[in-house]
Amino acid sequence: TFIAVAAMQMVEANHLNLDANINQYLAPDLNIVHPQYPNVSITMRHLLMHASGIGVNAAVELESYTLNDTFRQINLGDVLKKYFNSTVGWLPIPPGNKTFYSNVGTNLAAYIIERLAGMRFEHYVQEKILKPLGITDKMGGYRLSNFDQKYLVRNYLYNESISAELDVFLRHLNATQVSSEAVF
Repeated sequence: TFIAVAAMQMVEANHLNLDANINQYLAPDLNIVHPQYPNVSITMRHLLMHASGIGVNAAVELESYTLNDTFRQINLGDVLKKYFNSTVGWLPIPPGNKTFYSNVGTNLAAYIIERLAGMRFEHYVQEKILKPLGITDKMGGYRLSNFDQKYLVRNYLYNESISAELDVFLRHLNATQVSSEAVF
């Protein structure tokens, strides 16, 4: 993924230690600690392996999705502060002990890249990953809205009656999947 590539670029540049407490990379007003295991550090390695102990708080996550692509104007740090302001959404196990996919965990990893790079993650991907490969934002990228819609695969639905509504909704969110709660 772009997040893993960006993280490894930061490791190669000696800007990121995969095994350090992530709080050293976060803004001073954002301190991430597992509420049940405050003495166990969360690391970037945990975030990249989906083993941070961060679970799902669907109510707060879905509040972050708004129509008309306002995500472009939302500061990722503010979204994370809102999410971590609650003790709900944590797995009942210490970080590093269970693999559980978390959209919030991957967003947190992207936010760390933003802080280290001094630019929005979306711009980092374009400038440091895609552009050096000769890939323009029309050929590949981070936002579905950048692509010509006729080249995108349509979602498969068992019930086609909601297809048009889903297409509009997902396009506005720049998402192909709204929720992901797979446990491995």
